[in-house]
Amino acid sequence: MIVCSKCNGRVIVDRIFLYNDHLEVYCLLCGQRKIFHQPEKHGNFARLIMAIEKRRAKEIGWDISYVDGKENKKYAAD
Repeated sequence: MIVCSKCNGRVIVDRIFLYNDHLEVYCLLCGQRKIFHQPEKHGNFARLIMAIEKRRAKEIGWDISYVDGKENKKYAAD
């Protein structure tokens, strides 16, 4: 479980805004939101979360390489 640095509440991934080059997480308790655009540039935490979400998306058949209905070839899933 990921905990919030502000209030120690539970942090979850906001999958509505999950794309191959964009990741948002927020705290259920205080509402603090962190946005990682191009997560590979934000260190190990963002890369780890993105890897977990990519694996989960692949397992259930989601394609997160599309943004606004257009394929984002730069960040297309492997």
